[in-house]
Amino acid sequence: APMIMSSKFEFDYQYFYGTSENIPAKIEVEKLIELSGIPGAFSYSYIYSTWETEAITAQQLRQNIGLALACVFLVSLVMLASIPICFMILFVVSLTLIDIIGFLHFWDISIDFLVCTYVVLSIGLCVDYAVHIGHAYLIQKGSQTEKAIGALTSIGPAVLNGGITTFLALVLTAFSRSYIFIAFFKVFSLTVCLGLFHGLVLFPVMLTLAGPTDTEEPHEDTDTKDKDEPDTDTDTKDKAGHSNDGFN
Repeated sequence: APMIMSSKFEFDYQYFYGTSENIPAKIEVEKLIELSGIPGAFSYSYIYSTWETEAITAQQLRQNIGLALACVFLVSLVMLASIPICFMILFVVSLTLIDIIGFLHFWDISIDFLVCTYVVLSIGLCVDYAVHIGHAYLIQKGSQTEKAIGALTSIGPAVLNGGITTFLALVLTAFSRSYIFIAFFKVFSLTVCLGLFHGLVLFPVMLTLAGPTDTEEPHEDTDTKDKDEPDTDTDTKDKAGHSNDGFN
């Protein structure tokens, strides 16, 4: 009988719900092959690459979001020079990201490497809505409520117009049949809508309740001379006439 050079047999995996089940199943199969003692034996399936990508994507998504949020805080701190405002901006951006990822689940979009890239890019858009409101709040005068209202009336319409024009630029991708453009539209349309909501509705409410107040007291000019008192520097000789020392 000829020597058997290679052989294979097929088996089916059960349906798994995420990387918490499929990766352990793959590892268990590799352990069984190792225990069999068959030299050069290995398991292969086209789905393995997808499973490994999903496992790496979850870790990389958390890492990239953390780094991006750290950059948001540092840049906001340098530009605004207000720690309370920076923490509020960080909270608003984080809440926007949580809402985006949550809505994607109900919009039939899974977190793959493509959506992971879109989510990280969306941080740069949603932070823009909050930073403008925070900067406008800092340059306003008055109480917390007055400063929040002044920020909304001064820069709010411009922020809203920017969000609307950004959404109009995304509308055409909604009619595409490509998954790349469909995922692009869903992620960034959620970014615009949720970013505007948190930036123009939630953030001003937070500023009204816990925003920093003006610490400078009104400056009063204190002149050494009293305006009601006559000028003491006036020469008393002028009252009696001009004195010419040449005739003395």
